[in-house]
Amino acid sequence: MDPTEKEKKTREIVRDELNKVLDEKLSKWAVPDGYVKCPKCGELIKQNFECPYCTEDKEKEDVDDLF
Repeated sequence: MDPTEKEKKTREIVRDELNKVLDEKLSKWAVPDGYVKCPKCGELIKQNFECPYCTEDKEKEDVDDLF
């Protein structure tokens, strides 16, 4: 591997890690008071309530299992 390829590879790895950290921090920062992000799907839901999106998916799976 020549030095330019090593540098490109290193920059790519650093860029990916930086994007992960920034996405995590920004997603926590943009949540309004009284809301949380669903741990399963990431949608905004009211605090102390079940996620309607995950419960819908679960109900669909239960119905599909019956047939």
